[in-house]
Amino acid sequence: TTASLNLNDRIKPRHVDVYVSSSGSLFREKMNIVAQFWQRDLRTDYCMDTNASLETQERAAREAGARFIVKLKDTTYYSSGAVEVLDTDAADTRALHVVHKNEVADYVHALILKSKEYGNPSFMPANSSRSLRY
Repeated sequence: TTASLNLNDRIKPRHVDVYVSSSGSLFREKMNIVAQFWQRDLRTDYCMDTNASLETQERAAREAGARFIVKLKDTTYYSSGAVEVLDTDAADTRALHVVHKNEVADYVHALILKSKEYGNPSFMPANSSRSLRY
C-alpha cells in the first residue's frame, strides 16, 4: 500500500542527534562545539570540507537523520557568539533558536531529554521546544 510505504519512508532511524555546520573560516570554532556535544554523549557529526556551503551541509544533516542542526555563521558568531539551532522535526521549518555558543550543548541536550519524556526519542511536539527558554 502506498500510504504505508510513505510512512515508512518518513520514519528513518537517526544516525546522529546533532549536525554542526559552519562557514569555511569557523572550522576551529565548529570543532570546539562538536567537542561539547561529544562530552554529553550526543551523537554528533560535521562536515570536514571547509568549502561546503551551509545548504550542502544542511542536506547532509537531513540525510543522516539529524534531529538538530547547529549553524555557525561568520557574522553572528564573531559579533555575539550566537549560533542557530534548527529542530528538523519542528512543524515550522523556519523556526530557529538562537543560542550563545557556550550554552548550545546544554540547550540541545535539554531539548533531547525533554523529547524523551514523550516516550519517543525521535519525536517532540513542535510547541514544546519553543517553551524552553535560555
